Amino acid sequence: MFRFRFILVLVLGLLLLSAACSRDALPLRHARLAVIYTNAAKKESALMLLDAKGEAIGEIPIKAMGIFQIEKSDKNGLLLPERFGRSLIILSPEGKLRTEQTKEFPIFVKQRDGVTVSAFNTTLHSNTLEIVQNNQRKQLQLPGFLRTATWDDTYVYVFSSLIEAKRAVLYVVDRQRGKVAQTVPLAIDLADDLKIVGHDLLITSTDEQKKMAIYDLEKKRIRYIELPFAKPQYILPVANEIWITHKQQAVLTVLDPDADQVKRTLAVSQPIFQAKQDAQHLYILSQSDSAETAGVLGVYDKKHLHQIKRISLPRKGEMRIQDFALLP
Repeated sequence: MFRFRFILVLVLGLLLLSAACSRDALPLRHARLAVIYTNAAKKESALMLLDAKGEAIGEIPIKAMGIFQIEKSDKNGLLLPERFGRSLIILSPEGKLRTEQTKEFPIFVKQRDGVTVSAFNTTLHSNTLEIVQNNQRKQLQLPGFLRTATWDDTYVYVFSSLIEAKRAVLYVVDRQRGKVAQTVPLAIDLADDLKIVGHDLLITSTDEQKKMAIYDLEKKRIRYIELPFAKPQYILPVANEIWITHKQQAVLTVLDPDADQVKRTLAVSQPIFQAKQDAQHLYILSQSDSAETAGVLGVYDKKHLHQIKRISLPRKGEMRIQDFALLP
């Protein structure tokens, strides 16, 4: 009798343990959207997973302070740099978390095609750029605050705000050598996005100017395009056009595919804090300060720019929504 009870208790314990594990690890394939909540004053963050209908299907608590970015990894997982710490939180496709120690204060991490580019706010007047490729790690110290970066087969392009000098530059870094090949002065500042479109590198600027920069990758020179609105922020190549969002405004500017002229402007029904796209839809995230809602995620049909879905994201204590990702 005692032996029977012992076996019964053991089986029940294993079943409970299995259930707990299944709750803790929610595979990302079940989700369509991931939204990061974070606290900038203490180690408190959470990743909310939503299905294609916009309904919450799980939440993963993260002990980290200041996560402002979600980056999709090459392995179909997610990367979340802790801006006010020294760690990179990695979420596997199976929904399992692990933490990787980094240099202090990671500003951003970007990964694609076997290359990882990161920046760290290591000193007051200069930051560390790190390039990892082919199992090799290269680091270089660059003046200014490194806001964002992108790359092609030869170079990494890094936007830097030289805060004391009150100006900005574009660093063109040789990927193989890990050395600066060119420093390009810019007449704009506060870029949140760099994107290569054709033979051009487009550079946004969230300062008060109504223009953005375009770096010709073949001729190695800068030109500027005037825009109808200030604070261009994110670049979205759409079919034979380029859509530009404007920081915290409910408008977009549409450029021709060569980024030579403004074709028209578009309007949406909410201010744009973050924007992502898939083949058919534009997803726009707005922050909210209401008692019940931390943000609104609007889904728009790209053909007519009609809002087809509005997802209210609940408030979670003192945490604020900072970014989201579209999952496969």
